[in-house]
Amino acid sequence: MKSRKELKNKGLKVLKKHYIIFILLCLIAAFLGSEFSNSISITKLEKELVPKSNQVVNKVKDDVSNKVVDTVDKNTSIDAGKKIDRINKEKKKIANKILDNKRGVFAAVANTIDSGSLYLTLVFALKSMVGTSQISIIISIIISLFIFGFYWFFFVNIYKVLLRRMFLEGRVYDKINIKDLLFLVRVKKWFKATRSMARVVLYEFLWGFTIIGGFIKRYSYFLVPYIIAENPDIDGKTAIKLSRSMMYGHKMECFILELSFIGWNILGVLTLGISNLVFADAYKVSVFSEYYTNLRGISKDKNIKNIELLSDKYLYEKADENILNDTYYKSLSNITYKKYKPKNIKEKIEDIFGINLSSKEKEEEYEKNRINELLIKNIDCEAKGKSYPNKLYIIKEKEKRPRFEVVNYLRHYSIPTLILVFFSFSLVGWLWEVFLHLINDGV
Repeated sequence: MKSRKELKNKGLKVLKKHYIIFILLCLIAAFLGSEFSNSISITKLEKELVPKSNQVVNKVKDDVSNKVVDTVDKNTSIDAGKKIDRINKEKKKIANKILDNKRGVFAAVANTIDSGSLYLTLVFALKSMVGTSQISIIISIIISLFIFGFYWFFFVNIYKVLLRRMFLEGRVYDKINIKDLLFLVRVKKWFKATRSMARVVLYEFLWGFTIIGGFIKRYSYFLVPYIIAENPDIDGKTAIKLSRSMMYGHKMECFILELSFIGWNILGVLTLGISNLVFADAYKVSVFSEYYTNLRGISKDKNIKNIELLSDKYLYEKADENILNDTYYKSLSNITYKKYKPKNIKEKIEDIFGINLSSKEKEEEYEKNRINELLIKNIDCEAKGKSYPNKLYIIKEKEKRPRFEVVNYLRHYSIPTLILVFFSFSLVGWLWEVFLHLINDGV
């Protein structure tokens, strides 16, 4: 195993090469709540900066929670509605003061959610259908839990895997294809990976009831996101066993490596999380990606059980030029295109406004050229070894229908199509206005 200094030097070198995209990826993780949530610590000062406002908001929310059932049951629906409207108006004023923004669409939505008006609207809508407020509150809670569970299961928890995949690719390649964030969708393994990660969380939760088991198992399962990032076809049980085998005799080593970042953690507290967001979070993931790579090599040498499942060769070294030529260039040798250049005023109008004024045959030729041009551009970096070669991935993609191979948005549209697009977006706009009306007025 390389020393901590060597791991950090290599991790820093990789971070410098992909600084912007790595920082953005970690920032997304922080906002999703997947990881690094403590980095967004500026909100922790809210209680100190606006204590009086927060106390009033909490008091109003508690008042609503305690009185909503009594209000509905003891008064007529008209009186209850008036009281709720009055409470909502007071809470909106308070929320506006906190957000310091009384204008704007999203400010209105945020104020409504913060004040609890949206929740109350849902409760009263359900009450009108089921008849009693108690049942409506229970249903609304169940719906909220279901939505949160779905969001956590399919997005929050799995983002750890996506993040590590991008960092592992960044170790070797000069360019990172942002589309690789959806590599689990491409190989049809999103649901399997989410189940595997959920199993890890369940195991850690159960081990947390023991005195020291939770702490130890955290490091036993430490490599599972990296393992799934390399091969998402591995089931959760096998990934956990493989992580335990790889971490055997290395848990204290991993703990000390993690402890060595304590200086950055202290700086993060002093800078309200800013230093974490702009450097430390990405730096840690980059270093631990190096740690996983080194530990993977050691496990390969020891030939531990199931280590052969980690077989993504080109995640750790670039493919040979001949292999890339056979995979990419020879398969696309028959694909040619002519760069489009408008020759007259009509073609210039078509190019500027995206309107189809030509014959059907000429438009088909134009679209074919555009599709071929985009195809070649999309695989150019992979074919030259600048980014990870997805065509050489250990899990083969299912063949796509040719018509959906490339989303050709830079094309010419007919007049009827443009009219249809106009009315489609008009419908979206109408739904948006109805949604805003529901948020603001509750009806």
